[in-house]
Amino acid sequence: MGLIIEYYLFFCLVTSITGLLQIYTPIHRRLQNEVKDNKVSKHPVVSYVTLFILGFLTAPLVLILLLSNKSADVFIESMFDALKESK
Repeated sequence: MGLIIEYYLFFCLVTSITGLLQIYTPIHRRLQNEVKDNKVSKHPVVSYVTLFILGFLTAPLVLILLLSNKSADVFIESMFDALKESK
């Protein structure tokens, strides 16, 4: 039973890191280029840590985004629009 939990924790870790690199990093770069006065642009470490924790907790959902290009594109655009307005 312990081995299954270790594998699941490893899966969550890898999925969360991949989600940050494939989904959030392009959003963050685009925010830095287009919107200078933004909470996310001012505090990148806080946003990365927060999204890493959320990605770790919701790893199966993040995996669906990583495997589906259309869903990922819609999610990236929606998240960019939402974060762009946070001042």
